[in-house]
Amino acid sequence: MSEITPMPTLPVPQATMWDQYAVAAIVFVVFCFAILAAWRIFREYRAWQTGENLQQRSWYESMEAKRDDSQGLRDLKWQQFYQQIQDHQARRDRDNNEVLGKLISRIDMLTETLTVHDRKSAERADRIENVANGVVRKRRAA
Repeated sequence: MSEITPMPTLPVPQATMWDQYAVAAIVFVVFCFAILAAWRIFREYRAWQTGENLQQRSWYESMEAKRDDSQGLRDLKWQQFYQQIQDHQARRDRDNNEVLGKLISRIDMLTETLTVHDRKSAERADRIENVANGVVRKRRAA
């Protein structure tokens, strides 16, 4: 035979059950406040980080401006230094050209002197030869 068991009747939850709901609600509220506090801390951290990034960017920009100024000054000094070297080299070249010009004019003068001397020596040698030829002819003729 089959025994029919009556359907169990569900009683109204006991007081401990309601206490558990309250504890769960309190835990949920605490969890929500923790998330809210974490969100606020995160927002404050992001705001602080943004401020630090702006300060760092401005510091980098000032350092870049200072570096550009020093680079420009250094470039100017190097240009002046190279200009001094070029001026010195140009002055030496002018002096060398002047000395070479004087040397060339001196050589030209000496060459002209030697040419005149050679021409006069050749004329003198011709005269001496003519005189010698004349003397030899006179002796041979005599």
